Amino acid sequence: MPKISVIISAYNTEQYLRECLDSVINQTLKDIEIIIVDDGSTDNSPAICDEYAAKDNRIKVIHKENSGLGQSNNIGMVYATAQYIGFVESDDWAEPDMFENLYNIAAEHDADVVKSKWYNYYTTPEIKNIPDDRFKELPINQVINAKSHPEIVLIKSTIWSAIYKKDFLNEYKIKFTETPGASYQDTSFAFMTAAAAKRFVLTDKAYIHYRQNNMNSSVKAKDKVYAICGEYERIDKFLDDNPDIKNFIEPYKWQMQFNGYQWNIKRIADEYKEEFAIEMRNTFLKLQNSKSISDQVLSNLTLDKRESFNALLDSANYFLALIRLEKKNSELNNKNQVLKQENKDYKKLISKLNQDKTDYKAKIAELKQKNKTYKQKLNQLKTDNKSLKLKVEELSVIKINLLGIKISHRRNIR
Repeated sequence: MPKISVIISAYNTEQYLRECLDSVINQTLKDIEIIIVDDGSTDNSPAICDEYAAKDNRIKVIHKENSGLGQSNNIGMVYATAQYIGFVESDDWAEPDMFENLYNIAAEHDADVVKSKWYNYYTTPEIKNIPDDRFKELPINQVINAKSHPEIVLIKSTIWSAIYKKDFLNEYKIKFTETPGASYQDTSFAFMTAAAAKRFVLTDKAYIHYRQNNMNSSVKAKDKVYAICGEYERIDKFLDDNPDIKNFIEPYKWQMQFNGYQWNIKRIADEYKEEFAIEMRNTFLKLQNSKSISDQVLSNLTLDKRESFNALLDSANYFLALIRLEKKNSELNNKNQVLKQENKDYKKLISKLNQDKTDYKAKIAELKQKNKTYKQKLNQLKTDNKSLKLKVEELSVIKINLLGIKISHRRNIR
């Protein structure tokens, strides 16, 4: 039995797929199986998957019609035979020791879930690889669970930064919601695994490079606008089926739900914002009336989140006005950051130019000094040359005199 089944759902990611697959087949943990689910790709992704499968017998490729990320991951889980299951998105890539390190932690603690940090990878406006630091205040390398630390359900739904014991997933019948596309299907999966795991371990090492291209693109398809609502319907059903978990985690569920809905309304197209705000308000009014929202949990919200929540209960339009104001503030802050960076770059440029100017002045002074030295040497050479000429003339006179003496001497002898 392999130690980890790595599931990769691929849909039209030919640009990044090789980098992803190379990072998985070159893992230091060799005892893995790699299950690639081609979700009806129309680009060159299917051929790339088959090419890698022909070179590595650990790879199994499943080609199917397009149905969405949720069903693709579920199919991968059906085929998985290993003790633990992990996921890698086909446009991301993993550090080579990821699965070895996560498996060693899982084996040491007999963990249901081991979750790591990750890198947020940006390529525009410049390449940046920034480690995320979402759970710095939670215990690291210790067994915890949602009963002792309920805030683990609020960690970002990065299902690909963890491994999950297969028996644990089967015990709680945890699967992905099978909605079309790739919108929020990790939300319910992340919540259910965090809420149900009796042995949950966090590590502060980062392994996955999570590509952030076009993260702020708006959601325009109406079925995707309400995709997140289906995720929380799935979570509610899970909690109803597991009342022992529901008793202690439900207050944190609504907090996660509010965060998720608020994130969703910021991304959906403007024509859907008002109707979604009304839906959001009705949802949270029901929760408040059912006493699911306690004052204690409300007090855990940050001041701006609490203000947004109260605005939502007062009026959907008031809430939307706050969202728009927050967006404007965010845009202004971003512009301010750009201007600050430009000013910083300008100052660096001025400093460099000033330094260059100082260097040039020093070079000119050095050249002037060298020129002065050369002139002095030239004058010395001229003087030496003049002296040499005089000596040559003197020698010529002496030579002539000697020649005259010699001739005179010869005449006397005769």
